Amino acid sequence: AYGWERLENMVQHERTACLLPLDGMLQDLPTLELDSRQATRIAQGQRLILEQTPGDGRVRLYQGGKFIGLGRLDGHLLAAERLLSQAAKNAALASIGLE
Repeated sequence: AYGWERLENMVQHERTACLLPLDGMLQDLPTLELDSRQATRIAQGQRLILEQTPGDGRVRLYQGGKFIGLGRLDGHLLAAERLLSQAAKNAALASIGLE
């Protein structure tokens, strides 16, 4: 943690280097990589049936290697729990063919 005064005295690239990735505090959760079609469907509120899963419970969701949010697995059924707004925006664009 850095104090406000210390952050104010840093140049922009030094402040940026202090930031943790969005999923930095979620490293204990298993990951699930979705293809673009799956990511669009999950962002539109649809549930997915997956063949292989890391087990039940919360998972970190990625699409193209980028963190898009959290999901919850119940057996082979995946539902979105919390998604980043960019994931929802991309899903909306995809649904009208602008992705």
